[in-house]
Amino acid sequence: MKLAKFPESGPELGIIMLNTRFPRPAGDIGNPKSFTMRVTHETVSDALVSNVVSPTKLESGLIEALIGAARALEARGVGLITTGCGFLGAAHDAVQAEISTPFASSSLMLVKPLRRIYGPSRPIGILTFQADALSPHHFPGAYDPGVVIRGIEGGRELYRVIRGDLTELDVEAACDDTVTAAQELVADAPGICAILMECTNLPPYRATVERAVQRPIYDVHSLIHWFSGRLPADVDGLSTIS
Repeated sequence: MKLAKFPESGPELGIIMLNTRFPRPAGDIGNPKSFTMRVTHETVSDALVSNVVSPTKLESGLIEALIGAARALEARGVGLITTGCGFLGAAHDAVQAEISTPFASSSLMLVKPLRRIYGPSRPIGILTFQADALSPHHFPGAYDPGVVIRGIEGGRELYRVIRGDLTELDVEAACDDTVTAAQELVADAPGICAILMECTNLPPYRATVERAVQRPIYDVHSLIHWFSGRLPADVDGLSTIS
């Protein structure tokens, strides 16, 4: 793992974003208020929810576009690059091979560190945007067969807004969707030791979910802290790996 080295001036964190317009409350990867670091975003016009959130492998043209975005961020001098979607873990090796800047592609990279923390036997829960689209190739490094996966696609608000790229979001309903999915995840596997949020749009609801399921929860902000030692902004619902 390459640890981040941040510049004295200019942007510190670069984020490769999908081409979307849906609202992003504080805590979401696309909201600059979610960070204490200086952040710059690079949108990939061809990267859509429809062609990224898929059980199939990413198309070669899309991977090249992601590499181009990473190179553009690297040219701006950022110390760490991440992405706006955990499913982009599927492109981790291809992108990291083309840049020297550390690439924290997906919170799914935390499965191995969490396994070291919590041991080999207890299941780790994965809270994802769409469960039937999440495949082993989305896990950078290696897939862990001890994970239990649950998605938010059964909810009434958050999945609908993101999938449809709508411009209005009922934040309370989105939080309810996330809590319900997490509760179903724990009901599926009561022995879960921790929950990892794949989706970068879920951290605004993290504290509420943590209270509801009484399990430690990790997300993309935990990943950034792991690479950099930097804490995100002190916004409601946000905490980090320790």
